[in-house]
Formats: sequence, C-alpha cells, structure tokens
Amino acid sequence: MFEVLREHGFEPHEQDDGTVLLRNCPFHLFAQRHADPICGMTYKMIDAALNELEALELDAVLEPDPDACFVRLHPR
Repeated sequence: MFEVLREHGFEPHEQDDGTVLLRNCPFHLFAQRHADPICGMTYKMIDAALNELEALELDAVLEPDPDACFVRLHPR
C-alpha cells in the first residue's frame, strides 16, 4: 500500500505512534479551490484500498492540515 501511495505522490511517512502522515497531496492545486470534493474523493479512494487490505489494520481519517494531504492513516 505504501509503495502505491509513494508512486502516486503522497509521500507516506509513518510516525512513532503508527499514524501515517501523507506529506504531500498530489491534487494540491485542485484541492486549494475545491477541497471538499477533492479531499473527499482521496479519502474514499484510500479508505477503499485499506478495506481491501485488511491486514494493514489502518483506518483512513480526514484531518485538515495546510501542509499535507488531509487524509491520515491511524492504527486500528
């Protein structure tokens, strides 16, 4: 999963507490003007992928951050 996120420009970074911060939003230019649909679409896409990969035991959560993707991955 992390490799796919890297390939698509999200720059995932796992923090000490197991939370994964997506340090980049590849849709940043669009999200600046249309945050709700763009961030919502990104959240749904990542959440669906995590649900298919149940072994990762991570949940996607929307957490606004002006310096990163609004989607964060938290341990279950």
